[in-house]
Amino acid sequence: MMLLENLLTASTLVGLVFAAPTTPTRNNGSPCAAVSSAVAAQPGVATPTVGAELAYECINSVPLNKTAALNLIQAVKPYFRWQSTTSWLKDPPAEYVAKVQEPVDIFGELDVIEENVKSKWTKEYELHGKAWRPMHVCATNTRFYI
Repeated sequence: MMLLENLLTASTLVGLVFAAPTTPTRNNGSPCAAVSSAVAAQPGVATPTVGAELAYECINSVPLNKTAALNLIQAVKPYFRWQSTTSWLKDPPAEYVAKVQEPVDIFGELDVIEENVKSKWTKEYELHGKAWRPMHVCATNTRFYI
């Protein structure tokens, strides 16, 4: 799971740092305000960019709305049950494990996510960046999105 988190962090930030970064001044100390200023300072640029550190500070500064997160977890469960691959992902054939990936217990992962929302996580990125995306990657199913 740690490898997935590292890959996710890199892939999330790559779009923001692909071109030469700008170094904006911090407006009122907020990293996201600085990102907004940096983007506004690049008019006419198809894909504005900011430095990786600033982008990372911004995505990690948004507080987690625990009530909304817990409601979201409960809301997606019926849709996840509808997915025809969850039982296969949890208990795949040996050849799948050998050639594709280890088993993934989607509902077990949801339980871990729910517990982390309740007791550990404080930032929105922890939910959406470190939980939902890796679970989708583990499902290896292009239709398995939140």
